[in-house]
Amino acid sequence: MNSIELLPALPAAWPSGHIKGIKARGGFVVDIEWKDGKLTSGRILSTHGLPCSLSSKEAIIVHTSKGKTIDATRPFPTIKNEWYSLTTTTKEGE
Repeated sequence: MNSIELLPALPAAWPSGHIKGIKARGGFVVDIEWKDGKLTSGRILSTHGLPCSLSSKEAIIVHTSKGKTIDATRPFPTIKNEWYSLTTTTKEGE
């Protein structure tokens, strides 16, 4: 379990919402938003510049602050103090 699991469990009373500033192992700060119980967007700050691995029920697309798209299906390198934007897309078969 070395990945950051985004929105692993959500109470039925919170179908839509957001959280900001959640600290994750490896020196990451996570902000996420969800709607109808599904992750819609977010961002991650790398405070140490370590590789980042993400896990989610939704397929995740990661973009650097310079607009480059990163493959989030495997761990990706990060730069210290850089924000990474997250968007979601439907996974195949769903």
